[in-house]
Amino acid sequence: MDIDSLSSHSSDITLVIDQPPGASCSQPVWRKGEPMQLLSLAQGEGGGERVTVCPEARDYFLRSVGNRPVAVAVVCGLYRTGKSYLLNLLSNNMASGEEDGDTATDRDQHQHAAFTVGSTVNACTSGIWMWASSSGGSDNGPVYILLDCEGSGNVEHDRDHDSILFALGTLLSGYFIYNSKGVIDEGAIQTLSVVTSLAQHIQNAQHQEGSDGSPSVVATAPHFLWVLRDFVLALEDQNGRPISAQEYLEIALSDKSSVAAYRSQESRDCREKLCNLFTHRDCIALVTPVIDEEKLQALDTVPYHHLRGEFRDQIELMKRKVFRDCAPKTINGVPVTGVTFARLLDQYVHSINSKEVPRVGSVWQALQAQEGERVVGECSEEYRAVVRNRVEPLLPVSEVDLAAELKALRQEVYAKFKRESLGERKIISQYREQLKDLMDDLDNKVTERNEVMGRESCVRLLKRLWQPIAERLDAYDDTEGYSLDDGISEFTRDLSELRESYQKEARGPTAVVMETYSKWITPKQEQGLVKLTRRQQEAAAQRAVMMERERAMEEERQRAERELEERRAREQQEREVKYSISEAVAHRSVQEYRIERTEKMRLEVKELADNIDGIDTPSLVEEEETDESQRRMTDDIQAEITELRTALDDRDRKGRGRRPTSSSTAAAAACCRCTIM
Repeated sequence: MDIDSLSSHSSDITLVIDQPPGASCSQPVWRKGEPMQLLSLAQGEGGGERVTVCPEARDYFLRSVGNRPVAVAVVCGLYRTGKSYLLNLLSNNMASGEEDGDTATDRDQHQHAAFTVGSTVNACTSGIWMWASSSGGSDNGPVYILLDCEGSGNVEHDRDHDSILFALGTLLSGYFIYNSKGVIDEGAIQTLSVVTSLAQHIQNAQHQEGSDGSPSVVATAPHFLWVLRDFVLALEDQNGRPISAQEYLEIALSDKSSVAAYRSQESRDCREKLCNLFTHRDCIALVTPVIDEEKLQALDTVPYHHLRGEFRDQIELMKRKVFRDCAPKTINGVPVTGVTFARLLDQYVHSINSKEVPRVGSVWQALQAQEGERVVGECSEEYRAVVRNRVEPLLPVSEVDLAAELKALRQEVYAKFKRESLGERKIISQYREQLKDLMDDLDNKVTERNEVMGRESCVRLLKRLWQPIAERLDAYDDTEGYSLDDGISEFTRDLSELRESYQKEARGPTAVVMETYSKWITPKQEQGLVKLTRRQQEAAAQRAVMMERERAMEEERQRAERELEERRAREQQEREVKYSISEAVAHRSVQEYRIERTEKMRLEVKELADNIDGIDTPSLVEEEETDESQRRMTDDIQAEITELRTALDDRDRKGRGRRPTSSSTAAAAACCRCTIM
C-alpha cells in the first residue's frame, strides 16, 4: 500500500478490529520486563497487508496502564542497523532506574536483552514490539513505552509494508528515533520520504477538517532524534569549524549547504516536509561500540563496561535527551493515557486497513465520542449497581439520609468519570452532563421507590401500633376495653403514645411519614371517637332507661305501699269497728245479763217478799242491801269487761302488729257505756 494511494477522505469510523485469515500475533504470556508484540502485519483476503492489534497488548494498556499517561518512544530505520540493541540500552536504563553516579558494574548487573538482537543479515523484528516500564514506581506517573519497529528496506517486504509501520510509529509516538548508519546523505533522507509523504497527507486531512467548520484538532508532533550509528567522520562545517550533531542535521536539511543547488525538487520537498513534520529535531552521532569485529557481531553479549568509553558517553547523552524530552503525547492538550492509546491504536489500524488516511481529527472526535459513551455507560451502570447493592437495602430512609448517601455515591462515580474520561474539557463536560441526567433519572426512581417503601413501612407500623387500641375499642367491658366514664380520655392518651412511638420508629421521607400518619390515623381516630361517643350515649340511654325503670318501680312500690297502708288502715278500722262492736255486744250482753239478773233477783226478791209477807222487815234496810248487791255485781261485770278488753288488745298486737287507736277504743268504750247506761 503506497501512501499516495491512500484515500484522501475519511468515513465514519465504527471500530471492528478482527484478525484476518492468515494473520497471527506472537502471543507469549507476557511477564513484567519482557517485550510483547503490539502489532503484526499479514496478508489479508484482498491481497493487501492487514494490520492486527495483538489482544495481550491492548489488554495491557486497558487494564494495567489504564488512565495513567503514556510516553511512547519508537525506533525506526533500515533493518539490520541495530535498532533493537539501541532500545535494549534504553530499556536497561528504564528498568534499573539509573541515576547519575551509578557505576558501570551497577549497570552491568541490570543489563538484559529486552528486545531480540540478531547477528545475521535477516531481520529479527516482525511488526512492532513494545516494552513498558513505570516511572520510578509511581502509581500516577507516566508509563514509558518503547516501540521496536520492524526495519524498513527488507527485500522480503514492499514499500507498503514500510509505509504502514512508519505511519503508525509517527502517529503513536511522542519521541521518534530514526536509526541509520553513517552520514546523513541523500539516500537516508529519501528513506524518510515515506514519513514526509504521510505527514503531507495528515496535514492536508487536518486542514480539510478545519475548513469544513468542524473543530480543528492539534496533536503534538513527536520529537525527532536522528541517531547516526558507527559515525567515524569529524563533525565540522565547510570552514572546518567544529559543529554539534544537531547543527550537522540542520545543515543537511537546509538549503544553505554547498550542494543545495544540485538537489532535485523532490529532494527539496522531502526536506521541507520533514522540517514541517518534526519541529523539534535533534541528532546524535554514535561511534562503533567495539573495535573487535567478533564482539561486534555478538554485541548483545558484551558487558556494558566493555564497550568503548566514547560510545558509553554518547549513549548516556542520548538517554538524557530521550527521557528528558519523551513526554506523554497530547491531543488538543489532553494527555494520551493507556486507555486512549489502545483506542487510538484501534482507530488508526482500522483507518489503515480501510485504506484511508488516518485523520487525527476524525479519529480523535470518534474516539472522544466512543470513550465518552463508554465511560458514561460504565459509570451509570456502576452507579446503578451501587445504588442497588448499597442504597436500596437501606430503604426506606429519610430524604436527608437518602440525599447524603446518593451524593456520596455520586462523588465516587464522578471521580471514576474524571479518571477515565478522555477528550477535551468541552466534550467531557457534555458527557458529564449526560451522566448527570442518567443519575438524576435513577435518583428520581430511587426517591419514588423510597416514598413507596416508606409509605408501606409506615402503614405496617401504624397497623401494629393501632392493634392494641383497636382491641380495646372492640372490647365492651371496663377490664379490657375503655371505661364508659373516662374512655375518650384514655383513648386520647393512647393516641398520644402511638404518635410518640410512630415518630421514633417510622422510616421514610418526612413528608411521607407525616402524610401517611395523617391519612391513616385520622379516620381511625374519628371512628374510635365515634364508637366511644356512641357507646357512652348508649350507656347514658341505658342508664336513663334503668333510672326510669327504677323510678317507675319506686313509684309502683310507693303506690303498693300506699295501697298496703290504706288496706291495713281499712283492715285496722274494720278490726276496730269489729272490736267496738264486739265490746258493744259484750257490754250489751253484760247489761242484758245484769238486767236479766236484776230482774231475776227482783223477781226472787219479790218472790221472797211474797213468801215472807209475814216477816216484818224494815224496807229501807232491804233496799240498801239490794243496792249494795247491785253495785258489787256491776263492779264484777266491769272487771270482766276490762279483762276481756285487755285480752283482745293482746291478741291484736300479736296478730296485727297494731292495737286499736285510743280514739277507736274510747269510741267503743263510750258506746259500751252508753249501752250500759
